[in-house]
Amino acid sequence: MLGYLKYLVFLWIISISILVACSKNNPNVNPEVYSAVYPDTLYRDAGPFYVEVSVKDPQGLGDIVSVEYRIDYQGGILIADWASLSDAGSGGDSVGGDGRYATLVPGFTSDDSTGEYEIEFRATDRDNNRSNTIKGSFWLSSNGLPVLSDPNIPDTIYTDSQDKYLFVISAVDPDGADQIDSVWFRIFRPDSSSNGFDYYMFDDGVNGGDSIAGDLRYSSEISASEFDEQLGNFRLEFYAEDNIGAVSEPLTEYVHLMPSDNAPPFFLDLTAPDTLSASSTDTAYIFLTVDDPQGLEDIDSVWFLSYRPDSTTSGTRYYLNDDGIEADTIAGDGIYSIGITSFGASPLGKWRFEFRARDIHGALSDSLDKFIYIIE
Repeated sequence: MLGYLKYLVFLWIISISILVACSKNNPNVNPEVYSAVYPDTLYRDAGPFYVEVSVKDPQGLGDIVSVEYRIDYQGGILIADWASLSDAGSGGDSVGGDGRYATLVPGFTSDDSTGEYEIEFRATDRDNNRSNTIKGSFWLSSNGLPVLSDPNIPDTIYTDSQDKYLFVISAVDPDGADQIDSVWFRIFRPDSSSNGFDYYMFDDGVNGGDSIAGDLRYSSEISASEFDEQLGNFRLEFYAEDNIGAVSEPLTEYVHLMPSDNAPPFFLDLTAPDTLSASSTDTAYIFLTVDDPQGLEDIDSVWFLSYRPDSTTSGTRYYLNDDGIEADTIAGDGIYSIGITSFGASPLGKWRFEFRARDIHGALSDSLDKFIYIIE
């Protein structure tokens, strides 16, 4: 029995010696941060940015209780105090538990000063052992938005054309030509709906009909089929985006879509009084049936001018409506109406009412005259 106890004491002494030796060979119990990731250059108003640092610990990552960063401005002016990074696979971190701690830092605004900023990282374990500190720096620059100008686009596109139409616009960036990432435009129909496509433009001397690479004139070629479903004025909104995602103010232009064989509206029937009394306050109604070879939706407006017995006119256009309101019973049926009164009209006699219609492409109908006598 005594021999067995001596043997246990011997093993205990050997174990203690091994632990002491291991402790001497691995004296560092502090965590370590390394391989920091952060941008070299940032821009104001560019949104959040990503930072990351790798961490290891002799006792394993489970021993880490915090990994932090902070940002200082030139000369140690504190911008952001120590804030946490995460290795949970969320909040900017992509893979949880891999020892790479990350976060998305709120971006700088136009109120922040440009210049050099310092960033540093550290880690702390359960026993409050602090890691080394990694320090670095980045530059904050003012970011000017790209500017669009000098568009060269077609005024009119014909629905039956097989040609491609060239669209060209200038785009510059105050931070340098190499800062422009992309230029594009969107098409909006006359009713303001869109086909949802972005049409990208090129400055490479090859694509999109571009003729000279690097001249800051961006080009795109598209066919008439991209202007679909409707006729009339299509709105084009042009944009440019820089390398950090800042987008220019839109530049708006209009293109008119029409058939090459467009024909003007024409009149089918007119109902109007033959006489009106200058002493009556009653409202009389005029009904004019109008059609268009391209369809009723192609009609833009219908109106008349009134001419006195001496052939003079005020030049005022009186527009008839097809909106289903008041005397017009059915909207969009091609029957246009207007209520008129002759109360106080002067002089008495034979007045001429000249009716015209115009389509959305600007084509005018023939005139239609109606003579109405204004009596006492």
